[in-house]
Amino acid sequence: MSDGPQRAPDHVPAEVVVDRELVARLVASQFPDLAGEPVRFVAEGWDNAVFRVGEALAARVPRRALGVEWLEKEARWLPVLAGALPVPVPVAVHRGRAGEGYPWPWLLVPWFEGDLAGHAPLDAEEGADALADVLRALHQPAPDQALVDPLVANPFRDVTIADRREAVERLFDRHPDVPVAPLRAVLAAACEAPAHDGPRRWTHGDLHPFNVLTRSGRLAAVIDWGDLYAGDPAPDLAGVFALLPPAAHPRVRERLDHDSATWARGAGWAVFFGMMLLDAGRRGVGPAFEAAGRRTLDHLLASSIRP
Repeated sequence: MSDGPQRAPDHVPAEVVVDRELVARLVASQFPDLAGEPVRFVAEGWDNAVFRVGEALAARVPRRALGVEWLEKEARWLPVLAGALPVPVPVAVHRGRAGEGYPWPWLLVPWFEGDLAGHAPLDAEEGADALADVLRALHQPAPDQALVDPLVANPFRDVTIADRREAVERLFDRHPDVPVAPLRAVLAAACEAPAHDGPRRWTHGDLHPFNVLTRSGRLAAVIDWGDLYAGDPAPDLAGVFALLPPAAHPRVRERLDHDSATWARGAGWAVFFGMMLLDAGRRGVGPAFEAAGRRTLDHLLASSIRP
C-alpha cells in the first residue's frame, strides 16, 4: 500500500470518526504484542479508514456501517480465494472487535509495499499478462456455499449495467466537458448486449487504479475486496480499460475466455467507473482520481476491443 494520504469526499460522511488515536488504542488493548508499534494514517475510503501499524501490518477500520459487512466478507472469503490467485491479497492476520468506544469489528491485514496504480501505472506488456492471469484465476464459478452466503450478495455490483445507466446519465449532466456522445454509445451497446447467463463467477467488483498496487510497473497486490461477489464478471473487465493503455487491451482479451457480450458489458462498466472516478476527484478526493477517471475514458474510447 502507498503512504500517500487520501480522504473520502465530503458527500460521504463518516458515521463514526476513526482517527489515529482511536486505532492506536484498539491495537494496544486487543493485541498487546503490537502496543509499541507506531500507527500512521494512510487513507480514508468511502467505507473504511486505513492505518499502517508498524512496518508489517495495516488496520482496516469501518467508518460506516456498510463497511462492516464488506470487511466480514473479506475475512470469510479471501482466505478461500488467496491460494488460487497469482498476486498477494490482504487476507486478515487478526480480527479486531468493538472496544474503546468504537462499535464494530475491524481487521489487521498485511502491509504491501508498492504504489497505487493511480499514481504509478502498470507496465503495458507485463501488466497485461499479470492482470489477465489474475482475472483468469479469479473468474471461476463460485462454490455453492458462497452462492447462499448473504455476505456475498452485492446490490451495487451484482446488477446489470442498464441498472446503472440513470446514474451515469446524471454524471454526464454534472460533467458535460467529457465526450458524452461516444461514451453514451458505448453505454448503449453495453445495455443492449446479452445478459450473463453462465455460472456465477467470483468477481472483485471494484478493480480500479486505487485498488491495485504496483512496484516498478509490475503488479504487486490487489486490495480492497469489499465489493467481492459471485455473478457477472463484466465489471472487472472495466479494470482492463482503467489500468492499461489501449495497445495492451487485445493481449488481455486473448488470454481470457470471456465472450464478446461480456466485453461489451465490461466496456459499459468502464464508462461507469471512469465517470465515478472523475466525479470523486472533482468532489474532494483529489486530482489523481479525476486524472484516473479521464484516463479510463480515454483508454476506452481509443481501444480496439470496445464495441
